[in-house]
Parts: sequence; structure tokens; C-alpha cells
Amino acid sequence: MAIASPKMSYREIAQWATMTFKLHSTPNKFMVSRTLKARSRLLEDAADHADHKKTPTHGQLLLDHNVVDFIMLAELQGIALSGDLIVYHAKKLGQKLGIQRAQQPRFGRSWLRCLQEWYGFRWHRAFGEASSVDLDGIQEELDALKAVIQQYSPSNDFNMDESAFFYNAAPRGSICKNTAPALKQNKARVTMACCANADGTEKLPLLFLGTAAKPRWYAKKPADMQYAGTEKGTDECYCSSTMLRLMMRQVCN
Repeated sequence: MAIASPKMSYREIAQWATMTFKLHSTPNKFMVSRTLKARSRLLEDAADHADHKKTPTHGQLLLDHNVVDFIMLAELQGIALSGDLIVYHAKKLGQKLGIQRAQQPRFGRSWLRCLQEWYGFRWHRAFGEASSVDLDGIQEELDALKAVIQQYSPSNDFNMDESAFFYNAAPRGSICKNTAPALKQNKARVTMACCANADGTEKLPLLFLGTAAKPRWYAKKPADMQYAGTEKGTDECYCSSTMLRLMMRQVCN
């Protein structure tokens, strides 16, 4: 700990933080300085509430200070932290610091909420790109589409929609002191396409799209499930053409 070793240089503190918190890159001197100053302010704010709160044990204070360091470094490096991630890391820190189990808190939502209130951390929403649909601009096309659909019975009107699971997506916000980092989202996904007619009497088999041509579970997939591998894990043209082939196959049968 830098606070326990005041003779450590910023470079030594950066190396210690990289090893302790398993950071991808070593913090620079400016980042270390900002973290130490913010840490001091947070600990002073927490001490102001000590008169009307139960005094924590030495082990709890040691754990809290390490968790505070972890959160502040993550904020400065632009890493979004969820509550579950902080709780997971706190458990690992408790083991690594050799704190007796009796002195460790019951890690959970209550502990996390108390930690946030004690040190002034809040959940901040990350604001990035947002897209919206101009409903007025597409009204003419909607009217034309409705006119075409009305020419067919509901049993012959089919609608397809896609839903994607972004399994590598970063949290949409972060528990931090100031502002949540704006992160570039990882678009790796598994896409599911559903298709059914308007009156609900006919539903086509589900279609799944992934990036792997034949994933490990492919041999065990249900017979009525369709799967295909595409470069990005999604392809609207492929979904539409596949669903059309399924409909034609059922009509022919």
C-alpha cells in the first residue's frame, strides 16, 4: 500500500497497482497522483461520518481502502464496474490480504450499498451514441406497407424479427465517483430470428446466427433448430432469405 509505504515513488506505486489489480496497462504518474489525491478525499469524507456509524475493524478498513483504490484506478483507466464485479473483486482482495473470515463483511448488495454511501460512490450512466427513428419521415412508407398487407389474410401475413445477445458487451454504466467512462461496445453476438403469421396459427423454426461455422454444441442442437455461421453473427438478408425458404418448404409439403 502506498499509504503504508510513504517512501514509494509513483513508478513503484504504478507497478504495485498493476500487479495487485492485474491491470492491462501500467498507470502513468499523473494517474497515480490523481488516484492518491482522490483516495485521501474519500477517506476523509468517510471519517466525517464515523461519529454516527459503527466503527469498522482494522481488517474492514484495510479491505475498504483496497476496494476504494481498485474503483478509483478503474475510473481513471476508463473501466466500467458493475456491482457484481466490485463484490467479486472484494472477495478476492479479502483472501489476498489475509483478513480473517470473521473480520470480513457479508459481501452482497447491503455491503455494496454501505460502501457507496460511506465513500460517496454512485451508479453513473454511460452516455454514448444513440439512434432514433423519425416516425414522421417514414409515415408515407408505413401507409404503403399497410395497403399491401391488407390485400392478404392474416394467416398469410408473416413477420420476422431479430433479437441479439451481446455476450461480450460492457456495462451501460459504472459505479464510480465522477463520470462513467464512455466505452466502445463489443458487438460480438448470437442472433435469434423469429417468424410467425399474423393470426398466430403458424410459427417457423427459430433461426440462430453466430460467428462460428460449426460451434462445439452444433452436433447436439435440436433437429428443428436452424443455425448458420456468419462473419459478424448477424445478417438481415440471410435471415430473410432463410425464413422465405422455410416458408416455401412448408407450402410445398
